[in-house]
Amino acid sequence: MNKKNLPLILALSIPIIMIIVLAMAIYLPGWNKKPQHNFIYATGDNAYYYGQTKYQIVDGYLRQNPQPATTTDPYYKPVNVETRLFLYDVNSNTASELTYEQASQYRLDSSQTSNDGYKVERGNYNGDFLFGSNSNDYNSWFIKGHNRSKKLNMKITSNDYYGIQFLGWVE
Repeated sequence: MNKKNLPLILALSIPIIMIIVLAMAIYLPGWNKKPQHNFIYATGDNAYYYGQTKYQIVDGYLRQNPQPATTTDPYYKPVNVETRLFLYDVNSNTASELTYEQASQYRLDSSQTSNDGYKVERGNYNGDFLFGSNSNDYNSWFIKGHNRSKKLNMKITSNDYYGIQFLGWVE
C-alpha cells in the first residue's frame, strides 16, 4: 500500500464503517426478540347494517353484539358472509379456527401494540420509481416490531372481500 493512497482509503472507508455501525445499532438490539403473545382475529364480514360490529372486546373478553332489528330500507340487500374466528399462534406461525364460545374464554388486550412491542399490520404496495421494481403485499399480513417484520400465515378465504379484523392479544 502506498502512503499517498492512505488518505483516499481512509476517506472512502469511514462512511462504509459508519453505515455498518449504524445498521448494527439499529438491528442488533431486536435480533433475538420474538413475539410472545398470540392473538385472535376475525375473517368475513364483522359488521351489521349501519356499521355496528358483531364482535368487540368488553372488559378484556370477546363479546357478541346483538344483531340490530332489520331495516325497512327497500334498497338495502344484506350480504350474508359468515364471520369466522381464529387464534394465531406466533410461535408456530399457524392459525386455528375457534368457535365463539372458545374465543370468549380468552382474556384479550384490544390495543394495537402487544405488551412486548409488536403490531399486526396489513402489507402495502411498494413501487420504486427509479428502478421500476415493485411489490404488492396488500393482501398479506405481517407482525412487526423491534425493527423486524415477519409475514403471517393467516387463514383467509380467496373470496373474502372483507379481509381480517384484529380483535386482541391473548394475555
